[in-house]
Amino acid sequence: MYPFFQKHKVLGFISDWLILIITVLAIFKISELVKAPVNINTSWCIPLFLNPYFIVLLIYVNKCRESPKNRMSSSDFFRAFRSFNNIALISHMTIGTYTYTHGQIVKPLWLENNIRYIGITIAIYISFILIYSLLIKIVKK
Repeated sequence: MYPFFQKHKVLGFISDWLILIITVLAIFKISELVKAPVNINTSWCIPLFLNPYFIVLLIYVNKCRESPKNRMSSSDFFRAFRSFNNIALISHMTIGTYTYTHGQIVKPLWLENNIRYIGITIAIYISFILIYSLLIKIVKK
């Protein structure tokens, strides 16, 4: 796909936006189907929404928008996912989630009133970090 998108930049641009929109809609639709609360303001939902989004986008960019000589290996993928979760956990614990237009979306974990949400959120992040670390070990063998 890389040579095609190099020749047809407008189609690449449209494809990029379609992937972004479809990924977000699919994550919300799947959460509806499994009867999960689709409330992005709930702290424990953040890692569950961000990880699939990040995975799909990184795979798309790596397979369609990068030249074959610059593509990431499997272990590089898992390192990127693990690093993303490390950074997300630290920022979620300390500063929360902000946007430029709407201010703070999600409070930092240390300001959370419900202790269960804090524990669940940290456990989800640590689970993702451990899963990606295990996958790195498996791929390296």
